[in-house]
Amino acid sequence: MKFPRSLQRLTMLAAALLLGLSVGTPAIAQIRFLQQPPPTRGQFSLTVELPELNNESQQLLVQLEQRLRDKQWQDAIEGYRRLVSAHGDELFESDSLTLQSGDQYIFYVGLRRRLQTQLAEIARREPELLVPYREQTDVAAKEAYDAAIAAHDPGELEQAIERYFLASGTDHALLALGDMRLERGEFAAARAAWEQVDPRLRSPYDEKSLLYALPGQPLWIAVDGVDWDQDQEEILKLLLNPRRSSTHRAVAQTDIPLADLLTRLTLASALEGDAPRANVELDLLRRLAPDAQGWIAGKRQRYDDALQSIVASSAGQPYQLQFVDGWKTFAGAPARNGIADDSPSGNIVAWTTVLPKPAPNIRMQGLVETASDGGLPLSFYPIAVGDQLFVNDSRRLRAFNLHDGSPAWGSGSTLDRRDPDYGAFHRSGPDLSNGLQLNNTNQFQDRILPKMESAIGAPRYTLSASGRLMAARQGNPLSVYTERSSVFAASAEMYVIDLAAQGRIAAIIAANEPGESEWEFEGTGLIDDGRLYVAMTKNGVRSESAVACYDASTARRIWRRTICSTEPYGAGLVLADKAGQRSHNLLTLSNGVLYYNTNRGAIAAISAAAGEIQWLTLYPRGPLEAGTMARANQQLVRDLNPCIVTGDMVIAMPADCDRIVALDAANGKLQWQTVPGGVEATHLLGTTKEDLIVSGDQVYWIRLDSGRIRSQFPNPRDPQNPQDESPPQGYGRGILARDTIYWPTQQAIYVLKQEVDENEKPIIAQEPIDLRPLGLVGGNLAIAGDYLIIAGATQLTVMKNDAGDEPAR
Repeated sequence: MKFPRSLQRLTMLAAALLLGLSVGTPAIAQIRFLQQPPPTRGQFSLTVELPELNNESQQLLVQLEQRLRDKQWQDAIEGYRRLVSAHGDELFESDSLTLQSGDQYIFYVGLRRRLQTQLAEIARREPELLVPYREQTDVAAKEAYDAAIAAHDPGELEQAIERYFLASGTDHALLALGDMRLERGEFAAARAAWEQVDPRLRSPYDEKSLLYALPGQPLWIAVDGVDWDQDQEEILKLLLNPRRSSTHRAVAQTDIPLADLLTRLTLASALEGDAPRANVELDLLRRLAPDAQGWIAGKRQRYDDALQSIVASSAGQPYQLQFVDGWKTFAGAPARNGIADDSPSGNIVAWTTVLPKPAPNIRMQGLVETASDGGLPLSFYPIAVGDQLFVNDSRRLRAFNLHDGSPAWGSGSTLDRRDPDYGAFHRSGPDLSNGLQLNNTNQFQDRILPKMESAIGAPRYTLSASGRLMAARQGNPLSVYTERSSVFAASAEMYVIDLAAQGRIAAIIAANEPGESEWEFEGTGLIDDGRLYVAMTKNGVRSESAVACYDASTARRIWRRTICSTEPYGAGLVLADKAGQRSHNLLTLSNGVLYYNTNRGAIAAISAAAGEIQWLTLYPRGPLEAGTMARANQQLVRDLNPCIVTGDMVIAMPADCDRIVALDAANGKLQWQTVPGGVEATHLLGTTKEDLIVSGDQVYWIRLDSGRIRSQFPNPRDPQNPQDESPPQGYGRGILARDTIYWPTQQAIYVLKQEVDENEKPIIAQEPIDLRPLGLVGGNLAIAGDYLIIAGATQLTVMKNDAGDEPAR
C-alpha cells in the first residue's frame, strides 16, 4: 500500500489507532471539564465552564429522544421546535479526542445544529419524520430562499438556511449559496455549503480503516493515497453507501446528483490553484460517477473530460495568494492572514515621530520583547489606509500623511514631532495611559501605581478599518481586576471614526449598557458591512468571555453571545498586590463567520449574522509557571494571537497552550497539532501555499498539511552558522509581503523567501536592512506601497526605497 501524499493522514490515523481515540455522541451531553490536578499558589484553575444544557433542556431532550424512538413524528417535531426556540444556543458535546499523554480535545456544537443533524440523519431512513415540519415550514422557507437568491445575498441566504435547515428546498439553497461563494473566490465557504448537501462528501465511519481520515474530515483527504488496486470495491461501497455517516451536518434528502457536487468541489480546487487536491477529487469523480454529464463551461459534456483540461491548466499555475492593498487591521486582513502587495527594500528613513510611553515609570521586566528601549513593551500596531497612516494609544488617535509624516488632518496642537500629540486628531481627555483615575494623588503614588507596575500583560494598541470607518479601543488597558473597577478608571470605549470626514467620531460604544457593570472590551473590534464585532470580558470570580455585535453607526448592541467562563489565565499570580491583567484578544472574520481564540481554554466559531455558536473546541490547557513575573509575562506575551483562517483550516496558538493547533473550519475538529513545547513562538505571521509562518526568537516554517516543522531561521544546528557569533533573535512582529518574510530583530530586519529550497533550508531574499547606522531598533512592522513602517517602543519610523530602487512585485 502506498503512503498518502500528506502526513496529516498519518498523524490523525496514529491519533486514532495508537493514541486512543474516544468518540461519543450521547443523547444527553453533560458538559465535562478537563480533568486537572488542583491548583496551588501561583497556579490557577484550568476548568472551563460553557453555556451547557440546563435541567429543562435535558428533560426536553429526553422526551424528544423517546418520541423519536416511538416514531411519534408530530410530537417529535413539536419537541424539536420547543427545544430550538428556548435552548438552541446551548452547547452539546459532539465528539472528543483523547491522546495517549492524557491531553484531551472536546468538540461542541450548538444544540440547534446538533438536533438538525440528528433529525436529518433519522429522516434518511424514515422520511415521514419531517412531513409535519415541512407542512408548516416549506412555504416560508421557499419565500426566504427565493428572496435571498434573487438578491444574490449570501449572508441573507445563510441566515435563511440556518432557520429552515430541515425544509424541503434547503439542498438547492445550499447549492446556490456555494455557487455565490465560488463566484466571489471564497473557495472554502463554497465547499462548506456544498458539503451540507450530501453526507457522503465527508469521510464516513470506517471500521476497516480503509480511509486516511477520521469521520467528518473532507472526502479528498480520506482517499488521498488509498490502495485502489487492492481495495477499490470495498472503498466504493463504503463511500457510496456508508453504514454510518459522520456527524457533519447535511440535509436529509436531495435530488442533486453526487457527480454535480463532486464536479463543483474539483472546480473550486482547480480555480484556487490547488492542483494536488483537484487531481484527487477528479479521480474520485471518475470512480464514483464515471459517465456523469452536465452543463459545464457553457455546454453539456462529460464532467471528467471538461475538468481534465481545467485541472491540467491549474497545475501549471502558481497558488494564488491574496495580497492586501495597504494594512487596514492587525495582521493585514480580517482573516488575520494578510500578505502585503509590495516588498519594499526600505533602506532610507522617510520620517519619524515619537510614540508615548505606555505608562510613567512602568517597566515590563521579564517580557521577552523588552530587551531594549528601557524595558518598555512593543505596544503599537499602526495601520495604513490609502495614503494615510494611523496609530493610537489609550488616550489619543493620530493620523499622518504616509509620504512625509505631516499631520493628515490639520496641524493639531503641536508641530513638534517629538511631542506625542503630534498628528493627534482626537484626545480622550484625562490621562488614561495608566488606566487610573488621577483624582487622588496619594492613592496613585502610594497604593495604585505599584499595583499597575506589576499588572500582568502588556498594553496593546490596535486599529481596524473597513470602507470609510475605523475602530479604535480607547481608555483603560486593564481587562481583569483584583478590586472593584471603581478604584480604576472607567471601562474602555470603542470609538468609530469616519475616515471620509477627517476623523469625525461617528459613534462611541460603551462596554456597559444601563444596568450593566464589570464588562470590558478586549481588543479593537472588526468592522464589516456597518457592524462592529468585538471580544468582551466580564469581571468576576470567574471571568466571562463573550463576543458582541454592534451597529457601527448608532452604537446599538445587536447581540452578545457568551462563549465560556474561566478563572483568568494568571489568576494565581494576580494577587492583592497587583492591579490585574491587561489582555487584548482579537476576533477573526472570514466568510461571515467569527473565530475567537479566547486564550482561556476554548476556540469558537460564531455566525456573524445571528451570533450563533457554530462550534466550540476545548483544547489542552497548561498551568502558568509559578514563581516570577518574568516567566508569567513570557507566556502571556502571546496575548495578541487571533486565529488565522486559511482555506478550510483555522489555526490558533493560545497563550495557555504549549502547541499550535489546526482545526477544521467547518466543525472545529482537530486536524493536527505541533509537538507540545516544540515551537517557542510569539507571532502567527500568516500562511503560504504550503506553510504556516510563525516567529519568535526564530522564524519557523510549519507544514499546513501536517504540522511538521519544516525549517527554521536561524537554525542553531546548522553547521554553516559561525560558532563565535550569537544568532539574531526576533524583536517585534514581522510581516509577509509578496514572496518574502520580513523578520525584525533589534539590529536589523531580515528579508527571507517564503518558500524554502529543495533541501528545506531558508533562502535569503536580500541583504538584511541594517538598522544600527540609522540609529534605529526593530519593532512591529507594517507595509503600505513602497513604505516599510516600524513601530518601536517609543518611536514610529517610516522607511522608503532609494530613488532607483523599485519595490518587488
